[in-house]
Formats: sequence, C-alpha cells, structure tokens
Amino acid sequence: MKLNQFSAAALAAVTLGVLTALAGVGAGFAQAPPPEAYARNPEMRFPRISPDGTKLAWIDNRDGQQTAIIGRFGDGAFAIEKRIGLNQLKTRGLRWAGETHVLITTSDTREFKDTHLFNFRSAGRTFEFFRTHAINIDTAGVTLLLDSDKDRTLWVNINLATISSPHYKKPGHVLMPAYVGNTSQTGSRLADTDVRRQLLEVNLDTGRRTNNVERGDPTTSYYIADSEGPVAQVRYDDASDHFMVLKRTGKTWSAVVDMYTDLPEIDVVGYAGSADRPVLMIKQGGQYKLVTAESDGVFHDFYVAPDGLDVNGAQIDPYTSEVIGATYTDDTSRLVYFDDELQGIYSQIHEALPGSVITLASWDRARNRFVINVEPSDSPPVHFLLDRSAGQLSKLGAEYPELTPEWVGATRYLTYDARDGMSIPAYLTLPPTGAATNLPLVVLPHGGPESQTTGDFNWLSQFVASRGYAVLQPNFRGSSGYGEAFAHAGYGQWGKAMQNDLSDGVQHLVDQGIADPARVCIFGWSYGGYAALAGATLTPDLYRCAIAGAPVSDLPAMIAHEEQRYGKDGATVAYWTRNILDGGRLTSGDVANVSPARLADNVQAPILILHGTNDTVVPYAQTELMENALKRAGKPHKVVTLDFADHWLTGGTPETVKLTVLQEVETFLDANLN
Repeated sequence: MKLNQFSAAALAAVTLGVLTALAGVGAGFAQAPPPEAYARNPEMRFPRISPDGTKLAWIDNRDGQQTAIIGRFGDGAFAIEKRIGLNQLKTRGLRWAGETHVLITTSDTREFKDTHLFNFRSAGRTFEFFRTHAINIDTAGVTLLLDSDKDRTLWVNINLATISSPHYKKPGHVLMPAYVGNTSQTGSRLADTDVRRQLLEVNLDTGRRTNNVERGDPTTSYYIADSEGPVAQVRYDDASDHFMVLKRTGKTWSAVVDMYTDLPEIDVVGYAGSADRPVLMIKQGGQYKLVTAESDGVFHDFYVAPDGLDVNGAQIDPYTSEVIGATYTDDTSRLVYFDDELQGIYSQIHEALPGSVITLASWDRARNRFVINVEPSDSPPVHFLLDRSAGQLSKLGAEYPELTPEWVGATRYLTYDARDGMSIPAYLTLPPTGAATNLPLVVLPHGGPESQTTGDFNWLSQFVASRGYAVLQPNFRGSSGYGEAFAHAGYGQWGKAMQNDLSDGVQHLVDQGIADPARVCIFGWSYGGYAALAGATLTPDLYRCAIAGAPVSDLPAMIAHEEQRYGKDGATVAYWTRNILDGGRLTSGDVANVSPARLADNVQAPILILHGTNDTVVPYAQTELMENALKRAGKPHKVVTLDFADHWLTGGTPETVKLTVLQEVETFLDANLN
C-alpha cells in the first residue's frame, strides 16, 4: 500500500501510536530528569538509508559509547550487521557513498606550526580541522580520506570534509575539493607554491586521490558536482574582491556571475532541472532567495519565501545535486519541496502531526523507504522509517529517550514590540509543570549574532525549563531569517538596540504576568555570552544574575584577533567589521564603550562564565579579559574552564563537558533566582 493511500487520520493514528509507545519508555519520573539525561549525546544520530534501500546506518550513543551501526532489511525484519567503534572522534554527520561505504564527517582541534596560510599569519594558531572517514560496510575498515599528514601537498587544508559527489559514477570513489600545492621545506619551515582548489577523485578504501578531475583557478574556492563530475565553480579573490560563478558546458567554463564585493552574499547550492542552470542563494530585493543564473545574464527567481522572509537553505537531491526544496522560518521551521512526490509525502505527514517540525532526512533512489525526523512541540526528536510499499510507518529511535513528554516544556511562538516599535519574534518555553504566572525567567539569546532561533527542540533551553524557569529566546534585530532590513537593523548595535530588544522582551513577559521582575537571569553562548555580560554591565538593574558561555567581552580586542588570524582583507574580518562596526561607520573607540570587560565597575549581579580551552571561534583570552576586569573591580563571579572543549561543547569528553555546564548552571540559577 502506497503512502498516498493513507488518509491523514490513518497516518496520524499510526504515528501517534508510536509516540504513545515512546512516551512509556522511562516514564514515571517523580521529579525532573537528572542533568545527565540532557547532557548525553543523542542516542540515535543521522540515520540514513542506502541508495538501494536495503541498508540503514546511523551513529549510536548508548551507554556513553559512540558507535557506527550498519544493518540490513530482509524478510520483514531489520538486522544489525556491523558495529564500528568511533572512539573519541567528534562526529558531525553521516551519509552514504554508493552502496559500499558510509562517510563520517569529523573534526578535531589542532594547531598550525610554522607557515603562512592564504595571506594571513597562522603560525601557532589553533583551528578546527574538518575531515571525512570512510567505512567499508563489508570489511568494517575505517579510512581517513585525504590524510594531509601523509600527503604533504594537502597540508594547508583546514576543511577536508566536503564531498562534492558522494554517488560518483566510479564505484568506491567520491569527488572532493581540496587545496593542493607544491611544498618545500627549509629547516623547520614549510613553504607552498601554486596552491589551487582542485577537485580530486578519491579512493574510499585507500583514502588517496586517484585523479585530479579539475585543477581550478588560483582563486577557485568551491565546486558543485553531480555523479558525472563538476558542473559549477566559485572563484573569489580576497585581494581584488573579484567574485565569479562559472558553469561548465562540455569541457569549457563560462561566467554566469561576475562582480566585485568585499563580502560575497551569494552561494551556489545546486542546479535546476539541468546542470547548465546553476541555482544560487542570493540576497536580492531585501531578502535571501533562490535564483537561477541563465544564459541571458539575468537572475531569475526560483523560490522566494513568503512575507519577505529569508530562505534559510536549499534542499538538495543527494543523488543528482538538483535543488528540490527550500527552508524558511515564520512561527516554526518550514520546508517546501518543488518535487510533487516529495511534497505530497511531507504534506501528508505534516497534516497528521500539526505543530511538529518534519524533515525528510533520507530516502533511497526508488523513493520507497524514507527516514523521517519528527520534532513534536511537546517531546524530543524521534526518527521514523516510512516504507511506502508496505504501507508502514515505524519508529527507528529517539534522540533523548529519557526525556518523556511530561518533562518537555511547551515552546510557543510570540512577538512583542521593542521600544522603537520594531516587532521582535521570539520563542517562550514554559516549565512542564505548574502555572505560567510570576515565574523566574531566563533570557536565552542565540549566538551569531546573524543567526536565528527556530523554536526546535533544544536540550539547553529544555533543561532550564525543567528546573521551573520560563525561558525566552528572542530573535533580536540583527538576526537572520526575517529579511535584509531586519538584519541590517542590528549592524553597529551591539550593546545598544540589540540589547534593548532583550530588555523589552523581559518587560513584555512581566506585563503579561508570566515573569517575576525580581527574578530574571540572562544566559547565552558566543554572541549570546556577550549579550549576557552586556546585560550585567549595561542594564545592571534588570538582571539578578548572568551566565556567559564562550563570551565576547572586549570588541576591539576581538576585531584585532580576527585581523591577525585571517588578515584585514578577508571575508571573515569584513563580516565582523560590518556587524560590529556598522561597515566602518563606528570605530574601535566607539565599541569600546559597549565592551563588558571595560565596564566591570557597573556589575551588581553575580556572573558565571563558562569557556572551553579549545574554542577556535571566540578565544579563551576573551574570558581572561573579563575575569581580570571583574577581579580588579571586586565583583562576584565564577569562571569554569572546560578543558579541551571547543565552541560547540564537543571537545574532550562531550557528555562530561555538557554535564559540567548543566550542573554549574543549575546550581547558579538556584542560588540566585530561587
């Protein structure tokens, strides 16, 4: 029985039956689940169907052991065939490469030695290096692809995790982009010459390149490829700000985009219908949209999100690189498929589970078996298997099986007016028990700052809510997703209008009778960590406490760090200049006035700072600056150093790091808000 023979009611009955069964697992907590239940890595991550639909792979995290699981469907049942230990690898993703291999994306924090990398000085500096490991499902052998320790021509690469063609026409091989150069050594110093971004054919069992498919231009930065080979490439020259997108016709390349910009806001994401019609995500007419680059030299709208919202990303067919869908966010995450068959499946499941965030995470070539991720509004994410030929929807696993629905706080979308009249979107998570009146409140601003809270399940906000606190997550001005004007409204507004948006959210909940004005704490990570420190220094009367994770504390010092790390002409520094300095209209002296490390004398409330020593996004030195300032001012504070932890709390032993964070947060909030 095909899916389209299900009625929405029948599908809902099947799905809700599965969710009900899931809710019984671990139910009956007399009190809120312990911090360990939130700190553990998701039990099932990245479940993916093989191209022929007969196999399933995922990363399993039971009992603190990280394992790649590979199994096979047969005779009406599923049998696990391989369990491959992944030790302490920091896993970032999983996908199939043909029928014979599974690819695991990983990262590790390491230091460059003595070299100059792409016009900026990198000697002695730490970066997060991204890599890909291939698992042969027959032998269970694990191979690191393009091992730069063995191939010295690859040593300049920070990212060797991109797979341009996972289902390449040559079995047992994939296409991968990499910077390749000629290296020489003088004493202890390595030098590179003629470094170019090339597209390499890589053997999945040896990890070595077998062919240079495309050599590229010295300014080539990335490629789009299908199973046959490269179809588009991007070139960007930092020195001249020259940006180009080229498409391939036969053996020749022709430019479809040719412009000058210091901060390219164009991405090639795939193609439409045929490989000679590249699809780009571009900021145009006040919002991010998907357009095609046609032979007439004009951008043609391909998909535009409603109501002036931004397209957040494109959905790509894993087998063809064709753009088949797009995502955007209004009151929740939305997904639109341009393919009628996929849209039909998505719509039917969405109709059966209103209020849930639905993702078609994986499917086979025949589009018979699908892995579907469901995030209900009142329970953690659950992975399902849809078998269309059998007419069955069954549970594969839950990410947090210990967190049963009765201990998941309801998250709802709201808007409120800032003091200047701008409407601010936000999400409010209430404690799972008790009345929603006069509650202690934790304001949880997101990082970025040009990013977005979407209201999906969040282990951190759910933990805080389970302890009896209301949690407000505002998408303050400067956030992405709501159009160009909304994002631009945050430029140069660190500690000013962006901070006011958080304060006005507190006032809104006080006016609604939800929040107790005498019991408010601010807690954030990265930019959110800056906002927490800014709350304690710029609006000290508003907050009873502040928790800052991996915080930026001194804006001029942060900009200087980025310039030294990436060079003054790069896109990274251009982003910080635009965001913090409003494109150069402000000076370092201006933003010094909103730098918390220089305002420690204003602090009234206790501050908790948490920061990992392997953070390559916000240097630990930013915490040291704040700590020293608080010591000099004699202000109450505590600094928790997370040894070997990175910016995403995935370094060291991830579950131990996250558990430390949650235990410190719980103790600190209890001491200051209860």
